[in-house]
Amino acid sequence: STQSTGVGMETVTRESELEDRLNGMSHLHLNWIRERETIEERCSKVQADCNNYLNTIDRLQGDLEVMRREVTTACEKERQTRVKNKALASKLKTEEDEVRQWG
Repeated sequence: STQSTGVGMETVTRESELEDRLNGMSHLHLNWIRERETIEERCSKVQADCNNYLNTIDRLQGDLEVMRREVTTACEKERQTRVKNKALASKLKTEEDEVRQWG
């Protein structure tokens, strides 16, 4: 009878150990779920930040293209003005030379 009581105690102890381990595993599982949710939230925030950065890059590239066109247009106008000024200077010099010849 002592032996059977011992076996009964051992069974209770094992059940208690199993229950403790199960509780520990449940606790670990809950921690894992919380950790996963935290990681998913962080990933979601990083993804949103990346999308914002990509949108900003697209906008800046568009702005840069507009500025590039404006600079190209301004440079072309400047070039045309220089050509006209050179032609006018040449014409003026020719007229001055003619005036000197007549003068």
